[in-house]
Amino acid sequence: MEEKLAQVESENRQLKREIHRLEGRLDDKTTQLAAMKMKKDLAAARKKKNTELGRNDETRLPRPFTDAETRMHLIGVQLREAGWDPEDPECTNE
Repeated sequence: MEEKLAQVESENRQLKREIHRLEGRLDDKTTQLAAMKMKKDLAAARKKKNTELGRNDETRLPRPFTDAETRMHLIGVQLREAGWDPEDPECTNE
């Protein structure tokens, strides 16, 4: 398992080096396409690594809200309950 992980990480590093090398010559359309393909390959390699480690998008929990985000959400709910409409120009400070 660790050997596979090391191999995938090695492939990731190699793909990143190749992407950076190709991005240095992005004036050529063929090079742009090659860089895009390499980025797709890198994304696929990352997904493969995460799947092998048991981390995938289906089982990943969303990050919890920070206190500030929770307060902002609650303030927005209270404002909307009080009749504030963000689309109404009279309710904005313009």
